[in-house]
Amino acid sequence: MTWIKPSFRWLMHRSDWARKANQERILAVRITRQGWELALSLSVPTVPSAGSEERGRTLAGAAVHVQWDPERSLRGAALHHYSIQLVPCQRTFALSQ
Repeated sequence: MTWIKPSFRWLMHRSDWARKANQERILAVRITRQGWELALSLSVPTVPSAGSEERGRTLAGAAVHVQWDPERSLRGAALHHYSIQLVPCQRTFALSQ
C-alpha cells in the first residue's frame, strides 16, 4: 500500500523510523498543487459512519482514501493537531498516466 504523508515526523513514527517490516524504504516524491488537489477531489474519508455496508462500498470504490491522524513530536508523542494522509488506490496511478 502506498501512503502520501506530508508530515515527515508522522511518516517516520508510523514506519518506526523505517524499521517495520515492509516499510524499510521511504521515498520522497514531488506532487504538483494540481495533482494534490486532484487526489483530494477523488478522496473518500476512511472514518466509519452510519450505514456501514453502504459506507464499505463507497470506500471500496474510491480512487483515494483520506484520513487524519495526530501529528507527532520528535519523541513520538501525539500532539493536539492532525496530519492528513492520502492512500491512492492502484487504479489511481493509471488515471495519472
